[in-house]
Amino acid sequence: MTSGSLTGILPQFDLDLSLSGLEIARRWVDAGLVAGFVGTLGVTPLSAERGRMRFACRPGSHLANFTGTIHGGVAASLIDVAGAGAALTMIDVGETLLTVDLQLRYLAPIGEDTETIIAEGRVRHHDRRRVVAESTIYVEDRVVAIGSVAVIRKVGKAG
Repeated sequence: MTSGSLTGILPQFDLDLSLSGLEIARRWVDAGLVAGFVGTLGVTPLSAERGRMRFACRPGSHLANFTGTIHGGVAASLIDVAGAGAALTMIDVGETLLTVDLQLRYLAPIGEDTETIIAEGRVRHHDRRRVVAESTIYVEDRVVAIGSVAVIRKVGKAG
């Protein structure tokens, strides 16, 4: 299945700026796998609470490179999704966010046969202008990547 064909299969998730970020995050958890970039990667939100969000990714050969491991860009994307997801839980009604910095460190490869990757983001700093979150990527109980994400808070849609 190509990413283009996923768009028609997965449900759309519309951003409702009349909700707080935590309310949006909880709606996303309820919706599960949705269309867009995260849907293409197979990323499903598992839980959302203020300052924290967890995701699962079920990789497959379509996300692997020629060495039999999941491409490093998948871990980088999960660092961003988990960190920005945690930041989302902190924003106010009418706000969106935009990633302005992403840092990561790979600690171990993720095998192509991995069933589930877990990504967790936790907010470490927030103020009226920005949110900084740390993200951890797990395969089983093993940490395979760590990183951080900084986002700016914006009124209205980002971009």
